[in-house]
Amino acid sequence: MKAIVLMLVGIAVAAAAPVDNAADRDDPSSLEYGNLIEGDIEPLEGAFSGLLSTSNRWPGGVVVYKIDSSLSSTAKSRSLTAMQRITEETKGCIRFRQATSSDGSRFVRIRDRDSGCSATVGYWGRETRVSLSPRCSVGTIMHEFQHTLGVYHQQSRPDRDSYVKIALENVKSGHEHNFSKRSSSQVGTFGLRYDFGSQMHYSEYAFSKNGQKTIVPLPGKVPSGVKIGQRDRMSTNDVALLKAMYKC
Repeated sequence: MKAIVLMLVGIAVAAAAPVDNAADRDDPSSLEYGNLIEGDIEPLEGAFSGLLSTSNRWPGGVVVYKIDSSLSSTAKSRSLTAMQRITEETKGCIRFRQATSSDGSRFVRIRDRDSGCSATVGYWGRETRVSLSPRCSVGTIMHEFQHTLGVYHQQSRPDRDSYVKIALENVKSGHEHNFSKRSSSQVGTFGLRYDFGSQMHYSEYAFSKNGQKTIVPLPGKVPSGVKIGQRDRMSTNDVALLKAMYKC
């Protein structure tokens, strides 16, 4: 079996930018369509290794966080809900707690962002980031926290060409790099199938300049009833991936 979600090779985050076509406006993940790494992944200086290393996973599966006072009340409330849902859906495999003075700088800072939603990928023993605007939904914030836990986008995995075609001719100029594919030497694999229903999969219209699909599923690859680019809840494989990574 092919491995599912990709572990990051530098630290990643999801950021968003205004969108200007109808397909994006109707897309719940459009707030992640920025011009960072793969659109919504913020680089972290000094992060050169991928998350194949267990040292880049949060110790004990506990994400330590600090909420900035500048974060909107809406984003704060949704962040706390997103944390609770991840803990519930992973049946306690992943937990969250507020940082204390004894944590030093080893926490993820949840901060305000004028527009869009983004986060760094993985644990690095120093401060990382989740950046949120009041428009970020609970599901999108769950997506960002999965980046924090060390998960890359589904459509970036090394075997993606067996499942989708990237239609670069439909991608906004300057955003082509958001569809880079990771090599198997950069990402970890956990024997999970490609998951069109993952909360970490982008919409078929991500970064579209003309309302046409940029991620085109190959014939017969999408299971019946699966919504591509959903932000409603973690899929079965999203949960399985975190449990495999964090050994619980």
